[in-house]
Amino acid sequence: MNGLIVIPAYYPDKSRGGAISGCRSFAKAISIKHDVEIITLDTTDQGHRVREVDGLKVSYLKGTKGLDWLSKTKWGFSLSFSKWFINNHKKYDYIYIRALWNYISLFSAIICIFSNKKYIISSSGKFSRFALKRSFWKKLLLLPLTYLIIRKSVFIHYPSIYEYESTPKIISNLTNKLILATGIDVLYEPSKFFNKEIKKRGKSLIYTVSRFDTIKRIEILANNASNLSANFDIVHVGNYEEKKEYFNQILDIYLKHKFEVYYDLEKIDNNSKKNRIFFAGYKEIDEVNNLIKSYEKTFLIQMSHSEGQSNSILEAMARGSVCIVSKGCNMQKASKVNAIKITNEENFTEDLNYLLNNKDAFIEMNKNQYIFLNKHNSFKNIAEDFN
Repeated sequence: MNGLIVIPAYYPDKSRGGAISGCRSFAKAISIKHDVEIITLDTTDQGHRVREVDGLKVSYLKGTKGLDWLSKTKWGFSLSFSKWFINNHKKYDYIYIRALWNYISLFSAIICIFSNKKYIISSSGKFSRFALKRSFWKKLLLLPLTYLIIRKSVFIHYPSIYEYESTPKIISNLTNKLILATGIDVLYEPSKFFNKEIKKRGKSLIYTVSRFDTIKRIEILANNASNLSANFDIVHVGNYEEKKEYFNQILDIYLKHKFEVYYDLEKIDNNSKKNRIFFAGYKEIDEVNNLIKSYEKTFLIQMSHSEGQSNSILEAMARGSVCIVSKGCNMQKASKVNAIKITNEENFTEDLNYLLNNKDAFIEMNKNQYIFLNKHNSFKNIAEDFN
């Protein structure tokens, strides 16, 4: 079978890390069984072009200016996309619509309805109650159209049973469901991981990988950092320039507690005994993978109000970091086999301190996550289930 993935922004756009990362993982996985292409907009101003990303053909089309005011993330109106999709969509067996609340996603679905073409909608966090409240009036205005689009779809793809159960029934009952996890490459083996050479033995790395947005609740880590009983560096990976107000809120918390703060990673290799804070900006996944190699234990923190199935969590697990996350991150399945720690704001410090200072507990969770990822998130298994 051959499929087309429609997404409003794609690599190398660095402003929408999680959505793009999740789509790349999905595309790589299903391409094992299907011929897959991707159509997107030129959001990095490099012009109309066709490129290969992860071995897959990606077409970038220019947007048409004029309606960007309709959405903070831009409406994505594009005459060139409209013409391309009308002329080309029939040659694919199915259309996979990754986003929803933007022009190219809605347009694609409408054309599929008129031409009787099969299309699939990705949930990926967009139907949680918290997400639905954001840009509420825009979504309310589009309600009659989105109701029709969801009802006519082949199914909604949910990355976890928890996300499906958290979706309001008025949405989930409109069509069929497919519950399919996100595929990931596991980068380590526990037996080798714990025998590696470590430059900063005895020092832990605590890090976040996300945009600076109130939905991510990065302030929970900042508020509790002074109560952690270990030697650590904290690194925040993600663009902080776009949300300066929220970034300054986080920064003020660290400065209030007298932490040393750096705005790049130039001094990260210094073997300082002080607990330091680094705002690293956007980093490619390979750079994050390399970052953890110097530390004895590494922890990803993600305390979001709401997520789809977070790629940053799966990527952290795959590189050998233990993850401490909120209930809203939809990782209950991993939690049941002690492959991840789900906590809340009240218990955050206690849970992180326990894993920071209990090597056996850290190793046990690390081994469990390796087993979990290979069982549930391998590209091969995802491709088989989607097929």
